[in-house]
Amino acid sequence: MTVSATSDNPALLRDSSFVFGGDGADRTLVITPATDQVGGARITLSVMDSEGRAATASFQVRVEDAPAQKGDFNGDGLPDLIFQDADGFLAAWLVNLQTMKAVEFLVPSNVGDRDFLIVGSGDFNADGYVDLALQFSDGALAVWYLQGKKLIGVGIPHPAETGDAEWRLVATADWDSDGNTDFLFQHRTEGTLAVWYLHGIRLTRTEFLTPHRPGGTWRVVSP
Repeated sequence: MTVSATSDNPALLRDSSFVFGGDGADRTLVITPATDQVGGARITLSVMDSEGRAATASFQVRVEDAPAQKGDFNGDGLPDLIFQDADGFLAAWLVNLQTMKAVEFLVPSNVGDRDFLIVGSGDFNADGYVDLALQFSDGALAVWYLQGKKLIGVGIPHPAETGDAEWRLVATADWDSDGNTDFLFQHRTEGTLAVWYLHGIRLTRTEFLTPHRPGGTWRVVSP
């Protein structure tokens, strides 16, 4: 039995990059994409047995950018710090390990309203750049899409608010390991914790943490 494979996008997946393993009817195929390439390709598998009988099957492969390092605003693979002052101005400390190497303002350098607070970061549009999550004093939510330190667009999550301004966005992280950044909320008076599981910036489901309340005056400050 002979097995071969071809790609309709050789710039992404070269035929020479396919490596078959196993034997007989139990075969494996390892596909290695070209360096620094993203996109899609259709792979066609062809099988021919010793009597000349042939069959083919196709499937789609998609190669995505590596997820952005949380908090990395200059692409060096190391987390940086974003500061917001009382007037809404934004600045990035570009950090190498524990040493601040440079300070740069974001573009634009101000959120435009002191009641808009940055509360977390994550790659919300899967473009390989870290974005910022914001919440207004009335509970409204927004995402700043960034390329490095430059704003390229604003996204409004769906839904755009929790329905109760006492629910404050306190952290962002991928809590279900699906590749999407999620929102963690804590109720300001009750202390209750709940996660919004997101796909991009669209809510897919909500769950309370277990236990859902830390008790006393404990407040989340970091994921």
